[in-house]
Amino acid sequence: MSAPPLFAVVGLPVASSASPELWRAALAATGIRAHYTRLMADSAPEALELAHQLQIAGLNVTTPFKETLAQLTTTLHEPAATLGAVNTICRGAETFEGYNTDPEGVQHALRAAGAAVRGRMAVVVGAGGAARAAVVALAAEEAGEIVVSARRLERAEAVATLGGARPAPWEALAEMIERAAVVVVCLPPTAAPPKEVRFHPSQTVIDANYGRAPWFARAAAASARAHDGGAWLVAQAQASLALLVARTIPPRAPRALGAEVAGAMQRRMDAWATDGAARLWQRPIALTGMMGVGKTTIGRALAAVMGREFIDTDALVEQTTGLSIATLLAGDAQEFRRHEAAAVARALNPGEGGGKVVALGGGALMDRENAARVQGTAACIWLWAPLEVCLRRTTANPRPLLPPADPTEGARRLAERRAGYAATAELIVNAAASGGPEAIAHRIARELPRC
Repeated sequence: MSAPPLFAVVGLPVASSASPELWRAALAATGIRAHYTRLMADSAPEALELAHQLQIAGLNVTTPFKETLAQLTTTLHEPAATLGAVNTICRGAETFEGYNTDPEGVQHALRAAGAAVRGRMAVVVGAGGAARAAVVALAAEEAGEIVVSARRLERAEAVATLGGARPAPWEALAEMIERAAVVVVCLPPTAAPPKEVRFHPSQTVIDANYGRAPWFARAAAASARAHDGGAWLVAQAQASLALLVARTIPPRAPRALGAEVAGAMQRRMDAWATDGAARLWQRPIALTGMMGVGKTTIGRALAAVMGREFIDTDALVEQTTGLSIATLLAGDAQEFRRHEAAAVARALNPGEGGGKVVALGGGALMDRENAARVQGTAACIWLWAPLEVCLRRTTANPRPLLPPADPTEGARRLAERRAGYAATAELIVNAAASGGPEAIAHRIARELPRC
């Protein structure tokens, strides 16, 4: 049986994304064997390079990469070509194909909100990929007038051309919103509305962000019909799921369209929206990955940056047994795994506090009980580096199960363990990035929500 495909969402930041929650609910509802996680990248080129190295079958794309990744894909399918933005990428053997399901998400959100769009004035706030999708969706819903406003007028002008809209300078935004029946906000989650912006109860306001972002909160306080981006996210995710699955697991594609899948995704979205990200990343952080990837050095640096306790389960095994890992593995491997399981259980014991960073052994997640314990009590980060990097790092400090001169054995072990990493990880981090362990630790810390 072939390994389940791996999918991921990429953005900056991405650790708070609800997409893995939605996809996992949908995969469980359909019985499709696949894994889904978050991919941390600082740039669009890095995202595609990591997707290629990790053999990620498909990506969902969020802010700020929708437009830049559209420029890097091999082929753009409609409406992505017209929008100049992607929210879905399918990886081929040597190609990346770009798609965009955001207009479907916006139309669904408008209808779910009961928005009176036809013949009415609508304002789109922002000029990124989400704003482009909103303009196209509002035009499809036959809005009478569409106005696009952004801090940079030239960007608003470019977006306005997509749906017969007209641009408006940022200084005129408050006046435009006062006149509008529908407002679609497509700004970063931390962006706050200008003080002069006022909403009124007869308006429908849709914020592309989920949760109580500042624009949503201002609209709700004014008794406008305010809706966050949950319905939008669920609808575009369902369409993206169908698209990607159809290109990787064709026999299962039709089931991705069922109403039961949308229901499962919406329920998971509702559970995540308020504080799901905070609850996840308040847990102990467990680092996994191949030997030589840097779990101990990065883990120790991350613990220092975040003010958490650092625990290395291999060191815990050696402390408990009085023997080195090499000696234990040279003897009874099963005995070593029993000691390792006890160390993982001790390190992740909630009774000893949640503020920890735990470095797991490279093969710890091959044990089902370990994997279940990590999934149930920790937030797992998969530290990734190409095999040749891991082998080079182990040359000076050889590992018992990763001979530095034997890339074939290294590749075999990576293939053997990859499914466990993919099934458990909440975030993939490039451990071969420049700057060394401290720089990578700071990148991770900046990425995680403040808990």
